[in-house]
Amino acid sequence: RGLKGKIKKENSKRELLSDTAHLNNTHCAHCLQPYRLLETPKRQCLECHLFTCRGCSHPHPEEQGWLCDPCHLARVVKMGSLEWYYGHVRARFKRFGSAQVVRSLCGRLQRGGGPEQMPGDPSGEEEQAEEDGEGGTAAQPQPLGSQVGLSPE
Repeated sequence: RGLKGKIKKENSKRELLSDTAHLNNTHCAHCLQPYRLLETPKRQCLECHLFTCRGCSHPHPEEQGWLCDPCHLARVVKMGSLEWYYGHVRARFKRFGSAQVVRSLCGRLQRGGGPEQMPGDPSGEEEQAEEDGEGGTAAQPQPLGSQVGLSPE
């Protein structure tokens, strides 16, 4: 809750700064310190495209660039909460009903060599036990005229 509140606060601050382009070109969008050519060079954020100083940015090695502190924090929160995963699942299945999602996932199991049965079908183990004569023989009907299990009188 605290991180998301901090992110919202930083977002509103960045919106104000993005409206004043001159301020963004001369001052850091996060700490508002003026840029000096050699001491504090400006770096553009890959996410929000605002300029920040070295102290207010993080290197992003995968994309060969920089992220400002608020954008970096937002990515950390998104990854930690698995929001990116749920967003991907929602986008992928937004036009499907739950039955279609289940069929899609069961189809993957079948192609992957997993069990080929649908929920509610008897499992292969139960069918194998019945073929071997195990389990449930007392409940099976006996042929007429057979005297199995009866004592002579």
